[in-house]
Amino acid sequence: MICGYYDMATMVGGIEFSMRHLAYEKQITDRVSFGYYQGGHMMYIRPSAHAALKKDLAALQPDLERSKGGQVAFRPGLS
Repeated sequence: MICGYYDMATMVGGIEFSMRHLAYEKQITDRVSFGYYQGGHMMYIRPSAHAALKKDLAALQPDLERSKGGQVAFRPGLS
């Protein structure tokens, strides 16, 4: 789950509350992690948060690969 610290549209901490109180099975909750970034629900518009988010997403997604120029790109056929 991606969370922004300064969000006026969605409650900060709301997703953590929901995950704890929806009584999901442990095999589901063990697969969920939280990432916190400077900014609101569109933290990717802040350059430093965008870079951190991009780095974290690349680490989570094994089907990403580096293309020329150091850009992260999806492999053909995946979306």
